[in-house]
Amino acid sequence: LRTCKMLKFAIIIAVIGSSLGGPVEIVPEVPETFVHGGTEAPDGAFPWTASVRVHNDFFQGVVINENHILTAASVVTMGGNAINHFWVRVAAGDRHIIGSHMNREERTLSHLFIHDLFNHQTGVNNIAVLRLAHPFQFPHNTIEGAVLHNRIIPVGTNLQFAGWQIPVGPPAVRLLRSFNLPVITTEACTSPAPNQNIILDNQICAGHLAPAPPASVCQGNMGGGVYFNRELVGILGRGFACGAVNNPAIFTEVRFYTTWINQQFTRTDVTPPGTTFPRQTPQTP
Repeated sequence: LRTCKMLKFAIIIAVIGSSLGGPVEIVPEVPETFVHGGTEAPDGAFPWTASVRVHNDFFQGVVINENHILTAASVVTMGGNAINHFWVRVAAGDRHIIGSHMNREERTLSHLFIHDLFNHQTGVNNIAVLRLAHPFQFPHNTIEGAVLHNRIIPVGTNLQFAGWQIPVGPPAVRLLRSFNLPVITTEACTSPAPNQNIILDNQICAGHLAPAPPASVCQGNMGGGVYFNRELVGILGRGFACGAVNNPAIFTEVRFYTTWINQQFTRTDVTPPGTTFPRQTPQTP
């Protein structure tokens, strides 16, 4: 899931003054792997949306309380192996994905908890909880914890996704955008090429088929949330259309994981880097 090219940083060297050179400024490249389409999200519309950066790769997550972020397990694993939590940075409270802004809060992690039965090949149990090294201070002007939706979502329901988009032309402003994704049947989700994945009972499929989708997610949105009536329905794990036809998004449906999510809040064990998933012997929180 992490084999596609993600947002990378370019180093631009500005030679100022003498031939000996001047300061080195690190400037981000234009993102290539974020949402296509949608409309700009107003301030405060999605106060639970978080940016999750692993080295120089950008993904997404959802704030669920002042101490924890919900995301996809594939964000914090490589080839089914846990990464080091020191590699991860989380930002919330800001519509901009990068830069220094007044409401922006950035955090490192103290722990990451990956579902013991996550399988990176099948996408089953693609869910993880990240614990912040320092909590957000609630109440907060621009950050809130998401409410988990606990009911069945009927086919045809419009869900709302929020994520960052590829900027087109100057200025390269990377603001949060949102759009609707209709829930579609398992049969409709698995029949069109290139997405021939099996959809499990604890997953939900949403998106536009042919003709060309008016809006779609991309790899940089992995781990982001999809919502119904401002409640979190699912976490994006697969199906990155990136503007292509016949490739709906596949979300891990959180109503099946409410107990597991709550159990992670009190865990104290550490997931060693390199731990392979699925674990042969699941750990007890």
